[in-house]
Amino acid sequence: MEHIRVLIVDDQPLMSEALAVFVNSAEGMVCAGVAPNGKVGIAMVESHRPDVVLMDLEMPVVDGVAAMEVLSREHPEVPVIAMTTFSGQEHVVAALKAGAAGYLVKDMGPADITAAIRKVHAGEAVLAPSIALALVRSVRESTSARVDESVLGTLTVREREVLQLLARGLNNAEIAERIHFSEASVKAHMTQIMSKLGVRDRVQTLIRASQLGLVDLSLES
Repeated sequence: MEHIRVLIVDDQPLMSEALAVFVNSAEGMVCAGVAPNGKVGIAMVESHRPDVVLMDLEMPVVDGVAAMEVLSREHPEVPVIAMTTFSGQEHVVAALKAGAAGYLVKDMGPADITAAIRKVHAGEAVLAPSIALALVRSVRESTSARVDESVLGTLTVREREVLQLLARGLNNAEIAERIHFSEASVKAHMTQIMSKLGVRDRVQTLIRASQLGLVDLSLES
């Protein structure tokens, strides 16, 4: 069985050591290396070829947001999870806009952290409903674009429904339960939506859909 290789980027030795222990103790997962800042982290993605990166936001030399912007451009195939002590939405939204596939607060338990790594490795986003909606609102507030009817017209009714539920922060299993479809069918719909919007992951799907006015801001989580 191949292990999920996780690179940890954090300037606090105690935190990075604890995360490494969590990762190495999880079945089917291994720590691929530890970097003390974003600059080293970027280099280690190139040299160590991890499957997932855990990235602290507040670091010297190159911080997490700046590092994620670089990785998003140069290594879009490697998902990055933002690790933060901040629970404020503004910090999380900045990380998501920079390319993070999700976020974790550092006081989460080992099981929650490793579960999030598995989800991101499987192509899902790690987004709480409140953060998903905050991201939609933040993107919409920064653009004056009206609904792009030409793009909206390419989406099927079911794809539009899946997109709205994604904006509520629901994962594939939750969306499947809501619309009474199989999880495999939801994944297929997500793949089609991403293809039509020209994006690579669920967070970028949400950002792009928000820019095009395809997400209903009146949604309630």
